[in-house]
Amino acid sequence: MLELLLELKAEGMAMLFVSHDLLAVRRLCDQLLVLYGGEMMTRGATRTLLSELRHPYLRGLWEALPNLELSSQPRRWGVERIRGLEADGCLLLDRCPKGSDQCKTAPSLDLDERCHHPQMVRP
Repeated sequence: MLELLLELKAEGMAMLFVSHDLLAVRRLCDQLLVLYGGEMMTRGATRTLLSELRHPYLRGLWEALPNLELSSQPRRWGVERIRGLEADGCLLLDRCPKGSDQCKTAPSLDLDERCHHPQMVRP
């Protein structure tokens, strides 16, 4: 199916591809929008976002991808809650390893990267 979509894309067809499969997204999409709880977390060029993994949630999704090594276990990321105790705070406040008091106020919706603590280098 991905091959067919790639062929249609090469012929100039525009499409909206919705998926949890980051490997398929990396192969098929030029632009990426990452949502959590219906809210935008980060957006931009797929190649850049997936090579830098600056947003903690996107990094968590990438690290949770299955690995074929026998000793490898998928990583779980934080607790199961969607919204923290602070109603106006970042959706990820209770789940994010970088969460701080600053996150009790959600980053602006106008930003391409809704995070007070983006990571600067890939692990």
